[in-house]
Amino acid sequence: MKLACDVGDRRIEKHHLECLDYHARAWRRLMFRPDLGQLSLRNARLLREACAEEMKSGPAPWARCVEQQMAELRIPVAFPDLSALTAPDRNRIRQMCEQAAQVSSYREAACLEKLRDRFMDAPGQPEQASPIHPTNTRQSDHPAAERMGSAMAGAPRVAALTPGILNYNSLDPSDPFWPSWRGLRPDRPLTLSGPPLSPDKLYEQVASSVHVVLSAASIEDFRASRNVKQGSAVAVSKSHLATNCHVLKGAAVIVLLQGERNGRAKLLLSHPATDRCLLESIDMPLVPTPGVRAFEDLKMGEKVWSIAAPHGLQQTLHDGIVSQLRSNNGIPLIQTSAHAAPGSSGGGLFDSAGNLVGITNFTVAGDVQLHFAIAAAAFWQ
Repeated sequence: MKLACDVGDRRIEKHHLECLDYHARAWRRLMFRPDLGQLSLRNARLLREACAEEMKSGPAPWARCVEQQMAELRIPVAFPDLSALTAPDRNRIRQMCEQAAQVSSYREAACLEKLRDRFMDAPGQPEQASPIHPTNTRQSDHPAAERMGSAMAGAPRVAALTPGILNYNSLDPSDPFWPSWRGLRPDRPLTLSGPPLSPDKLYEQVASSVHVVLSAASIEDFRASRNVKQGSAVAVSKSHLATNCHVLKGAAVIVLLQGERNGRAKLLLSHPATDRCLLESIDMPLVPTPGVRAFEDLKMGEKVWSIAAPHGLQQTLHDGIVSQLRSNNGIPLIQTSAHAAPGSSGGGLFDSAGNLVGITNFTVAGDVQLHFAIAAAAFWQ
């Protein structure tokens, strides 16, 4: 926590307290809290090395990393002894830990141990005493909405993002919710060249890289379609997507949706001051955009196409031109006439060769021709 809050060897000051409190609460909410002291020296060393970068983001991201690495290393799970419980109680707590078991065996074991101790203190306690609730505060580690119940049963009705020029100041970069922008990211795709593609061929080439993003503050909100935000995201590798941070603000549950496919995602890197965020897909393999083009190579009046999910309408194609090249907070912006609407945030802006040139960012309310996208190359800066 001290590392994540930049305390170091200094004395804890008042401005550190909010950050430390956030990470302490996030740690307490974890179902599985790794204890490297219980492992062999070799395994503990491997886990420390593998998750050294995540430690800078706080104990909860570090714990999720350790859990994943333990699974990859096939470190045995220490399941608790339930023999002191009655057979009905044993069956009951196993049922109550089914969600945790779907995430990992380590989390299942932690859940069983917590409930065993609780049942031994108060046998036959009511089911609402179950500690199964959204864990790991920033992103859900649950099978999202119970695997969204068969492709989310047609997808929930969602609250679209409010139109209007986005004020970056509405995202507080000092909020511990946001992970660092530093860290490993996928290689930037090369730039495609060649003759202009027809709109149908362009769509065929790039549409599969564009996804719907749904986010909610809790799994309960997600299941009830309550205060669910909807935006878009573009795959830039087989496991990573570029999007806007304002789509994800305060989200404990992040879900990707494309056609009948859906899966969980987590927030990997963020730069809220400029609305740039990078997601990592947990469940879904992605088809990345085939190319990314530099902002400096764009020309005024050049034809571009936007593909996003305005109002939740998946992979909608609109055409336009590059109206102007601008900047905001030092980040290059593309002003374009290609249509955007609430729900388009995080979608892709493509050139005629199929290169991703921008990530749809905001629009001016009441003006159907005035839209802006963050230069795609800025996600590698």
